Amino acid sequence: MFYPHLSGDRYINPLTDFGFKRLFGTEPNKNLLIDFLNVILPPQHRVKDQDCKVFYEKLKFIYLELPKFKKTIDQLNDHFDKWLFLLKHLPELEEPPLPLQENVFMQLFEVARITNFSQAEREAYENSLKYYRDMNGVIETAREEGIAQGMQEGKRSLLLKLLSQKLGAIPNEIKVLLHQLTPEILDVLSEALFDLESLEDLHSWLENINE
Repeated sequence: MFYPHLSGDRYINPLTDFGFKRLFGTEPNKNLLIDFLNVILPPQHRVKDQDCKVFYEKLKFIYLELPKFKKTIDQLNDHFDKWLFLLKHLPELEEPPLPLQENVFMQLFEVARITNFSQAEREAYENSLKYYRDMNGVIETAREEGIAQGMQEGKRSLLLKLLSQKLGAIPNEIKVLLHQLTPEILDVLSEALFDLESLEDLHSWLENINE
């Protein structure tokens, strides 16, 4: 039976909570987890046995920066590249590409196929996908706002430096007024800068603009 799903994708997004747990968090799929771990762990720490021995006493984090992974399917050089490509592009694929038709990846494609889900699994995935997209939206908005704020502060700092070079040390009282200016007023002040001859002129200009 086919159930319509919100994402429109054939395969799940492995970066969602549901997707990651389905691929790597169940006993039948533990070989997927072992294969993935063995491409990111150093050789001496790769998973070989099940005797439950501790191989490392300390805590260590390994970060995979997927946005920086730019290789296309034809540029994949090794097993590590293939894993990164799948983590980043799995929901975009229609069928397993030829370079990824290895046994371990074919198992992953089968596990990740949305049409194999029960109704309850499908609903759980859609909820997880919605949360993932919402969080990405929040992060992207924060990033864009941070860039805009950084540009504004950079503009303010440059203007303050130019004012100091022309008029001398800027008193704290005037600095406070400058920090209250909007980006649009900062642009106006940068144009008016050449007409200001003293700190008194600057102070008067700021008082008039704030009235």
